[in-house]
Amino acid sequence: MSRALDGATNSPQSRVRAGLSYAYAYGDQPYGGQKALTNYDHFKIRLQLLNFSAGLDLANGLGASLVLPTGRIRSESDARTTDDFGLGDLELRARTDLFRLLDVTGRWLPRLLLSAGVAAPTGPYVSKLKVAQLQPGQVLDKTLSLGRGAWWLLADAELYGRILEQLGWFVALRTRTPLSDCDDGFRWGRETAVSGGLAAQLWPKHLSVSASLDWLQRKMPTELDWQGVRVDSASVGGDYTDLTASLRGQLTEQVALDLTGRKPVQRDVYGLQTPPNYWVFVGLSWTQPVGAPPIKPTVQPAQPGDRPQPEVAALLQSGKVAVVDYWATWCAPCQKLAGQLEEFSKQNNELHVVRLDASDWDAPTMDRLLPAVPGLPVVDIYGVDGRLRKRLAGAEAFDYAKFLPEAATPVAP
Repeated sequence: MSRALDGATNSPQSRVRAGLSYAYAYGDQPYGGQKALTNYDHFKIRLQLLNFSAGLDLANGLGASLVLPTGRIRSESDARTTDDFGLGDLELRARTDLFRLLDVTGRWLPRLLLSAGVAAPTGPYVSKLKVAQLQPGQVLDKTLSLGRGAWWLLADAELYGRILEQLGWFVALRTRTPLSDCDDGFRWGRETAVSGGLAAQLWPKHLSVSASLDWLQRKMPTELDWQGVRVDSASVGGDYTDLTASLRGQLTEQVALDLTGRKPVQRDVYGLQTPPNYWVFVGLSWTQPVGAPPIKPTVQPAQPGDRPQPEVAALLQSGKVAVVDYWATWCAPCQKLAGQLEEFSKQNNELHVVRLDASDWDAPTMDRLLPAVPGLPVVDIYGVDGRLRKRLAGAEAFDYAKFLPEAATPVAP
């Protein structure tokens, strides 16, 4: 889940997205409930899936996306082999970044992405009733399909945020509810998926990794028997738990490559099923800003003689030279500077040191208190008159002693 650490996600500029991914799955282990069964007829199933996706994210937090799958399902057993090609169902979603829509900003605030849409039955559907009514020796051209033959209501919620500068977390809830029956009367059960995991930057802006635990529940579907009576369709659905690991490489500012593997943790299926033993995904995605970036108001840097902002002024002590240290938990040089300042201040009681935590400041707060600074740490030196003498940013902040008045500088013994 790259959004947990993806600064582009929070960009105020509109963006268009496109992606192409390939998925391969293989299964040869039948299950009955939670129990692995002996594969007497040497049944195997292979799935190859090609997904095309596209989307638009507007600067105001609204957006839309579509996904169209196509692929091949091949099943083999001692009795027969089938090789089925086809389209899947087209998925259309409207989405919103809720915090951006409400103009709630903050680097360390979590973000909530909501989406809703439909899946349209664009792919061909194989009748479950016809498969169930096959007589000995009869063979259909197709026994499996990517198309599911019904309309679905889709609803997703994703919550993600940062723990540290290069470590993030995410949770997601996704549901699919059938809106119609298939032509043969087959009625799918509702599906619910929950995921949660962590994402970390191995090489900032270039390489990241994520891992999640994923749980999927498919409710028992129903179908019409040969007498037209609705009955449970026992070999579809159940609970599926998987472990997923992903690696993302940012090839350019616009293009990213994803490699993902998924391995089962637990299976609890209805009837007899052969779910995949593993999944492998390879994806290529492209993101492009559109339109002119928003124009930020000109921010003037702090100048000697400036008065501090009210919340800073309240922390200064009258008649003392003050050093105001702006720091953040994700700033490694800030931690080093803090130790030096502490030792330095112990040598002179005339020096007052104030530390301000900027870890959770949003952009407007940074522009107001630290306008036009290249980065942290930042040190402000105020004279006894309460006016700014010098602002030092980045590596210059370690030279604070050079700009202190003589009265606030310890004399070497």
